[in-house]
Amino acid sequence: MSDAASAQALDPWSSRAVPLRLICRSHGIGQATGFFWRYKGRTYLVTNWHVLLGRNPTNMQPVHADGALPDEFEYPRLVAGGSPDKVIWSSIGLCDADGNAFWRQHPTHGAGIDIAVIEIPAGQNLPTPDGTRDTVVLPINGAFTSGSMLPEHNQGPALMPDWYRLAMGADLFILGFPLGLKPTGHLPIWKRASVATEISMGIDGKPAFLVDTATREGMSGAPVICIDRTAATTCGWITPGRNLFLVGVYSGRHIGAKKGEAQLGIVWHHSAISQIVSAGVPGAIDYSKMG
Repeated sequence: MSDAASAQALDPWSSRAVPLRLICRSHGIGQATGFFWRYKGRTYLVTNWHVLLGRNPTNMQPVHADGALPDEFEYPRLVAGGSPDKVIWSSIGLCDADGNAFWRQHPTHGAGIDIAVIEIPAGQNLPTPDGTRDTVVLPINGAFTSGSMLPEHNQGPALMPDWYRLAMGADLFILGFPLGLKPTGHLPIWKRASVATEISMGIDGKPAFLVDTATREGMSGAPVICIDRTAATTCGWITPGRNLFLVGVYSGRHIGAKKGEAQLGIVWHHSAISQIVSAGVPGAIDYSKMG
């Protein structure tokens, strides 16, 4: 299949979730999932706080079995006009030479909301190593256009509107890379989940809810979407019969549950992403929480 044909056949949402490689002193120590977010002309990588920092946000202890902590991460960039399974890997450090954090966390709850963002430098047009093509990243809250490698669409990715209510038990999909699996190049696996707690009630006063799903390592930081199959046509970007919304960010299995005890995961509402990028509060580790 040609590059153009493969792009035409690609579900647009599949290009929005990307695999991440976590690096400690030039050695790979883990894998996770992330996605990109556009805000005031800047592009950010969104994933979990515990992914970027390599620490449990409740007690600040390392999550890696050997205590390794990431000092940088790698993410893939698509080659403009190329096949969606061909990418160029780029790396970003977490701090500058003086230890100042590049990453940002929630302005009120800090690590209490397990989302962190880090700005992707130099916009979206870094060239390939041979200088012949641009490389791109595709923000999940950006419109689909012909300039983004994919065929042009009238609709773009949509954030779940405030008026939209997800019913208890409603189907969701987590777009990620369980155990680092990438059977279709660098495109995610769509893992099914269902709403398990009342979204409007939150968790401990925070914008989160639980989902019933059997996930594995590597899916932390994945976008969570819902598919509304009603034939609504109230907005230009809504496709009759299959309307997809970004619900939030998957954060891994429910903290505190023993492995195998309950197949529950945490999802943070997408509103927390907007709060983080708009506030721009530098990340920090609260060592007073270390047990």
